[in-house]
Amino acid sequence: MQVTLKKAAELSRAALAAAKAVEPKANASLSVFSLADVSEVVETGRKDFTASLDRSIALVNVSYEIRDLIGTANSAAGVDKLLTKVAAIDEVVARITAALPGADKLFGGESGSDSDDMEALKRRVEQARKDITDAETRRYGGGREDVKIAVLGSEQKKSLTDLVGSYKRKRAALKDELTAINFGTKITLPERLVETLRDEKLID
Repeated sequence: MQVTLKKAAELSRAALAAAKAVEPKANASLSVFSLADVSEVVETGRKDFTASLDRSIALVNVSYEIRDLIGTANSAAGVDKLLTKVAAIDEVVARITAALPGADKLFGGESGSDSDDMEALKRRVEQARKDITDAETRRYGGGREDVKIAVLGSEQKKSLTDLVGSYKRKRAALKDELTAINFGTKITLPERLVETLRDEKLID
């Protein structure tokens, strides 16, 4: 039986869910008013327990055998490489976006000037220097010894924004490739796996 990678992944998850739904019972309940033979109750309970456990284990094996087939097909189709590229892009974008917050204001204040305006920047720095040396200002706790300056200009910030956009477009293209592989690549499920899936009514 041939299925797409997407369908195979769904069957793998369904088989594992079915395995978890099976609950082998290590205890049996016997009414004190029952005339049933205790040894027969125990024997029946043991058989039911073994059958349930075997069923659960079989479903787990089916799930992971399908996953193994998916892994082999993914490797052959280059999925691992594509996922590595996506992960790398995610990390690069995270580093860029983490570096940008706070870079658009001078002095960390609400009224900061853009660092492209060097004349305004120089005036603010000079004012800060004047304040720190002014005796009257220092007497009342005014003036700051450090001046925070946003070093990124508008062109640099736009360049970084454009770079992030470029990376995101590359990521979208890679995801499209992965989707195409998921829907277009097929694997063959061994008949014994198909029989178990049919027995469990996971496939028609």
